[in-house]
Amino acid sequence: MEKTILKIIFLLCICFRTYTLPMNGVKIAEPTYYKDMNSFKMITFYENNKIRFSDDENNNSDDFLWNHVFEYSINTDGKFYQLKIKNENYSKSLLMLLSERFLVLYGESNEPLFFGASKINTELLYFPSYFEASSELHEKDIIYSGSNLKTLDLNKPWVEGVKGYGEGESVRFSINAEELIIFNGFVSKNRSYLFSQNSRLKTIDLYFTSSDLHQRYELKDTPNPQSIIFEKIFNEDIILTIIDVYKGEKYTDTCLNAIILKY
Repeated sequence: MEKTILKIIFLLCICFRTYTLPMNGVKIAEPTYYKDMNSFKMITFYENNKIRFSDDENNNSDDFLWNHVFEYSINTDGKFYQLKIKNENYSKSLLMLLSERFLVLYGESNEPLFFGASKINTELLYFPSYFEASSELHEKDIIYSGSNLKTLDLNKPWVEGVKGYGEGESVRFSINAEELIIFNGFVSKNRSYLFSQNSRLKTIDLYFTSSDLHQRYELKDTPNPQSIIFEKIFNEDIILTIIDVYKGEKYTDTCLNAIILKY
């Protein structure tokens, strides 16, 4: 009887093996798949450190990547993950933003190579239609505007434009959702140091304008996606206000990378 129980436990450990990442305790159960938000692409993590990039449309120009299987490893420099993949024909390192349910990958372009979710209907995910910021940083010919929050492109955060750390500055947007997915800080592939050099949101106030409701949340000091799940679906305007920040090592500018909603 004891041998039978031990055998069952061993088999369960094999079936539900996880890959523990070196930061924030995030785990990838194997096998686990992430489905892309805007296409038929899918990424699946398998046992023995195997990963498959699938594209059911089969029309992607990156044919060296899609519909192939690779060995993979995950490294971190303390803030950002690097997904390293290789097979007999190809080897690449991809910038990766990851949480328990969301995965974003970047290749050579500043636009995401992939944004997917696990165990979530990706048709329920969407960007807010507009953002109105109380202030925006103008730096030569670059404007770090509130509308940047509608994209996961690299090097395009919203940055408040007042002196100091931006406490009290805000962005307003409309929601019809039960969940807010926040990407904090300045995210850059070739200049990852900008995340730590600039300030990031720490404490925020969410004001639901129609419900006249305030809720305060603490954010983690990470570029990886983090979720705020409400008790119900709100359909109204919301104002996100900076209350406190993680201070930048070099700059006082406070940055927010992106906001996504889940109905």
